[in-house]
Amino acid sequence: MNRRDLIVILEPVVTLAVFIIAWYRIPPPSWDFTTRSVVGSLVVLAAAISGYVLGINLKSSYSKILKFCFIILIVCFIILPTYIFSNPTKPAEPVIRITYPANFGVVHATEYINGTSQNLPPNSSIWLIKYIPGLYYPLGNATPQHSPNGDWLRRVDFGGIDVGQDNRSFEIHVVLVNETIQKIFDGYMNNSLKTHSWDGIPAHTVPDFNLDKVSYCAITVTQVKS
Repeated sequence: MNRRDLIVILEPVVTLAVFIIAWYRIPPPSWDFTTRSVVGSLVVLAAAISGYVLGINLKSSYSKILKFCFIILIVCFIILPTYIFSNPTKPAEPVIRITYPANFGVVHATEYINGTSQNLPPNSSIWLIKYIPGLYYPLGNATPQHSPNGDWLRRVDFGGIDVGQDNRSFEIHVVLVNETIQKIFDGYMNNSLKTHSWDGIPAHTVPDFNLDKVSYCAITVTQVKS
């Protein structure tokens, strides 16, 4: 076997290997799912056809091996895109963080809460919740205005501390909610503004809402008298 025969035989196999590695390890970030699948499939097909043509023209005992490689590539050309489209890449998990105030920090009656978010799913919203065991106190919708990825800022009111009361500690959770839960929280906020009563929402009255599952970040703060 001379060097040219070896190159021609390995060409389709190497092309397929490179495509598989590129797909699973280093997918171009600027290409969407469909673009990667179509371009990758065309690369495989082109490699198979070129290898087969070389195998026909090459007068050697290795042309049968080359044609066999062609058959493998054609099978991969048919199966691989089917597998890829039937097993799409799993969406990235949402990442939501509170950047201010710090965990175990001090807050006053009115504060600005800062944070960041990435990979928010469609039709979902970021809400800030003050949590005291058994009660949810929605503080407001903090979903970024222009993009699901980026920084967010929300002014919140924790309420005052009555004369004679000590400083109080509580948890602040940033949660990801669907449209149903958002309507419940919006209704609580609107009703509380009208009645000037912020009694919280009993945890057991919010359907399909498990704080442990929907909370993406939680901090404990201490409210001091202003």
